[in-house]
Amino acid sequence: MVLSVPIPMKTKSGKEKISLLNTAKVSLRSFVLTFKLVPKATLGLIFVMLVLQFTPFLQNGIFSIILNDLTESITRRGSTTTETTVVLGTLLMLILFYVGTMTFSSIFEEIKKFVERRWDLLIDHKLGNYSTRKRSQIDVAKYEDSDFQNLMHRAFEHSTWPIYSLAKGQIQNIVSLFGVITAGLIVYNINSSLFYISLIASIPSFIVELKYGSTMWGIWTENSSRQRLYYALRQHIHGRKDVVQTKMLQASNKILQITENIMFNFMKDQLSADKSKLYLGILANILMSLGIGYGFYLIVQDVIGGTMQVGTLVFAVTSLQSLVFTINITLRDVAEQYKRALQAKDIFQVFDTPPYIVETKNPTFVDFKTTPSIEFKNVSFKYPSKNPEGSPWVFKDLNFTISPGEKIGLVGQNGAGKSTLIKVLMRVYDPTEGQILINGVDLKDIKLDDWTSTLSVLLQQYSLHEFSVEEAIAMGAPNTEFDAELVKHASEMSGADEFIQEYPKKYKQQVSREFDDGIEPSQGQLQKIALARSLYRLKIGQILVLDEPTAAIDPIAEQEIFDQMEKATAGKTLILITHRFNSVKNVDRILVLDGQHLVEQGSHAELMKKKGLYSQMFESQAKGFIEGSDSDKKL
Repeated sequence: MVLSVPIPMKTKSGKEKISLLNTAKVSLRSFVLTFKLVPKATLGLIFVMLVLQFTPFLQNGIFSIILNDLTESITRRGSTTTETTVVLGTLLMLILFYVGTMTFSSIFEEIKKFVERRWDLLIDHKLGNYSTRKRSQIDVAKYEDSDFQNLMHRAFEHSTWPIYSLAKGQIQNIVSLFGVITAGLIVYNINSSLFYISLIASIPSFIVELKYGSTMWGIWTENSSRQRLYYALRQHIHGRKDVVQTKMLQASNKILQITENIMFNFMKDQLSADKSKLYLGILANILMSLGIGYGFYLIVQDVIGGTMQVGTLVFAVTSLQSLVFTINITLRDVAEQYKRALQAKDIFQVFDTPPYIVETKNPTFVDFKTTPSIEFKNVSFKYPSKNPEGSPWVFKDLNFTISPGEKIGLVGQNGAGKSTLIKVLMRVYDPTEGQILINGVDLKDIKLDDWTSTLSVLLQQYSLHEFSVEEAIAMGAPNTEFDAELVKHASEMSGADEFIQEYPKKYKQQVSREFDDGIEPSQGQLQKIALARSLYRLKIGQILVLDEPTAAIDPIAEQEIFDQMEKATAGKTLILITHRFNSVKNVDRILVLDGQHLVEQGSHAELMKKKGLYSQMFESQAKGFIEGSDSDKKL
């Protein structure tokens, strides 16, 4: 059998463009954001860059005046001592001025490096924190959207560097603008034709950079889904969690082949764009050189015609060079900003992501110091889709009530919507139809933080933070004072304390071998630690939701854990999702989901008497355990 992985193909629909006006808006927003984050450092950077921008004009201007005086002195020089002294004095002044200005420039250049480095470090820190905070506020539901994942990949492929680059480009543009105005006025006063030549000579390079930026971003946009696939597949090769399975399947070469093909096609598209830019860039530079050459020709004609002195000639040439260089750099920066604006646009789009869960402006207060009641009233749900009409229902018309302190088991076959129901209860998603009432109040009318604070949820896909054991458990209630006794008590109830006591550093032990002196718990141990974290959270919560909490735990330990669960949730609500039917035998009530509907509910004994779906699934599983036990005996 040949292993095949679908590779998303490029589509023209992925290609995006942005107007120059919007480029300016995105660039301005980047500058405003960075200025708000580091205002003093930004002003300091602008100041030193302005000083260095104007220094050459001042140097060249004074140099040309001194040089003109020196030329006149040499021309008029006779044999007298006074005339010779004047020439030597002017020459000495020229040397001293040159040395002085060079010293000043070199010193200020070092100051600029320091100020710029300080700005870079501050922005990297502040902008990184700002970005992380903004992304942390995005609804969980958004992360299950493939389009949003593509957007995230494009936006943060280079972290927040596009915003940084745009902001710095804006600072450079501010400084360059003063330089262009200054050089332009000088050149225009010397010869107005030179000014227009400078502008025209810089346009071809601008057009080339603009086209290149648009083309490159089109390539990145079209390849965003393939890029995500590339990084996902690479994790199977060198990711700590996947590498063992990949080696066992002998799939490394196949995965490498697929990833190499993805990157080869991506590289080929970029090289094609680079090749086109090379040819056009050469042509643009030839045209610019011809323009500057013609400008020099006009200056030389003025000197030959006797209308321009040597010092003025030097000043005119340096000013013309400075003007063309500054205009060219500025226009190139604008073109580069076009490309960066496309990237930054996506970053700001992530920052501006509207919330999927919209909170009411006037929330209804519900006292969660006591365990609330929960009522599903005609609740139906389908996942958000571009085609809502064609999207299937996950569940339809669910009606049930959970009394305060009631222990509920939620069972059903795979795909019945059990885990999704919990997401809706957590308000990761809102019901498509119907209401969820908490103490008679619509969940949508309750402040989300208040509702979340009363929930302690352990999902199938969980992760532990890379802390010590006690820190990982205490993350269950991170905004409360650390309680070492409660950490130990929660661990004892989850069955984790037994193996934690065997760790070299016990509760101070680092979880994960990726760090110094860390350990790698088994999957069952990790699940017990995660369960302890959920139990720890009950210090602030009233509702414990467990989605397959013992999937990696042996049946004997499982029973002991559930005996402890009953004690831990005394007076609190427990909602248990499990495929192990033995775990739900002792709950107050079992809800059975099938085919989008709630088909049965009742105690274990009541449902067994009905001989319905629950009874069939329970007996089938029990038969499997018995047969498995008999097989073990034969062995």
